[in-house]
Amino acid sequence: MVDFNGWRMPLYYTSVMKEHRWCRRKAALFDTCHMGEVSFKGDVKKSGIEFSCTQNLSDMEICSARYGFFLNDDAGILDDFISFRKSERDFLFVINSSSSEKIIENIKLSLKSGELKDISQKYAKIDLQGPLSAQVIKDILGFRKSLKFFTFSRHSIGDTELMISRTGYTGELGFEIYCDSGSAVKIWRKILDDGRVLPAGLGARDLLRLEMGFPLYGADIDEKTNPLEAGMKKFIDFRKNFRGKDSLEKGAGKAAVIRSAFKTNSKRSPRRGFEICSNGGKIGYVTSGGYSPVLDCGIGMGYVSSTCCSPGTEIEIGSGRKRLKGCICELPFYEKGSFRIPMEER
Repeated sequence: MVDFNGWRMPLYYTSVMKEHRWCRRKAALFDTCHMGEVSFKGDVKKSGIEFSCTQNLSDMEICSARYGFFLNDDAGILDDFISFRKSERDFLFVINSSSSEKIIENIKLSLKSGELKDISQKYAKIDLQGPLSAQVIKDILGFRKSLKFFTFSRHSIGDTELMISRTGYTGELGFEIYCDSGSAVKIWRKILDDGRVLPAGLGARDLLRLEMGFPLYGADIDEKTNPLEAGMKKFIDFRKNFRGKDSLEKGAGKAAVIRSAFKTNSKRSPRRGFEICSNGGKIGYVTSGGYSPVLDCGIGMGYVSSTCCSPGTEIEIGSGRKRLKGCICELPFYEKGSFRIPMEER
């Protein structure tokens, strides 16, 4: 167990490598109750809430989900999040742990009407991820609806109400299950009764998301970085007005550093904070790193000078005299994930 933003979280149950392999091949269960949930009820267009985020909320279909950012005035990323449209006037925002207070304050700056609540303590969140997850959720929870990627549906088990979304952080076919906090243990144990499922901790989760090139808030993105530097322009709707838009437009196409991926020539893992050098000079720094069982080498992400980020660029990563040789590469590292495969094919 380790401390994670004020929560006691499992780093692993068996081993990081076993849980990683299990998720890629079968189905792994993750305790993600540390995530925050914020509810908004009101008229999206009249409330002013659209100004608080980079995604367009008003054109979302009911029972759909969308990824985006909350920015500050300088376009720094306050948090990344997923919004779920439960009805015409009812939204759920899922944010990172310990972000609820600052995000609510950020939204309130532009909010003219509507009801905004932090409901993190009322919700529990459990993630079932892996190629066999669709069959498990059908057999164990009786959930037989065929969900498209980034959609969700409601489901009942007796008197327990669930919201099940086709989303995840691993690159595999998977689901995020939302229920009231009092039902979490019952749901967790029910799913783990299936022999195809293994519990997995933070270690495997971090490695799985790294292989997909998914950024981690507080490491790869934060208030000192903007979505353009992070290479995530596609999650910004420039057709609408939002906080930080002016700063982004002024710097569009002029980012001095770019979030880049790299792999090493050995199994040694690059570490957060290591320098990235090329041709004898420092060109950037590591934000995430680890050993990839899929590639059988060290992989990582970091911010690199925009003039030195072309795939194939040879680099050295390290601290002091200890250096790892490698090269800049494209994302994702892992390209065989099942996350977009139709449920019927599983």
